[in-house]
Amino acid sequence: MNELMNDPMAEESSAPLLRCYPQLQKGDAVFATCTIRNDGSIPGLADEQLLAQPGSMGMLVNGGHLEEDPSQEVLLVGFYLPDGQLALVTCLPQEISEQPAVAG
Repeated sequence: MNELMNDPMAEESSAPLLRCYPQLQKGDAVFATCTIRNDGSIPGLADEQLLAQPGSMGMLVNGGHLEEDPSQEVLLVGFYLPDGQLALVTCLPQEISEQPAVAG
């Protein structure tokens, strides 16, 4: 048990999670900026199933980058579907905003 408590990988980094949104932290609310559909990469959901509409609120679960292109950041966002199911969706920075869309 003591080894787990001293695990350096278990410690949270003080560095920003994402360069594109340095102030965001895991658990923060984020909003879809566009229609997001299942591209076939989420098992158990139909291809092209609607995951989020512009303005839909989700929760930032994690952030990272593409292995083949470390300069391309990605966000793992949880969106609730109409049936109450939680879908974990990998989003590009331009698909997400920190602020809800303002109706104009």
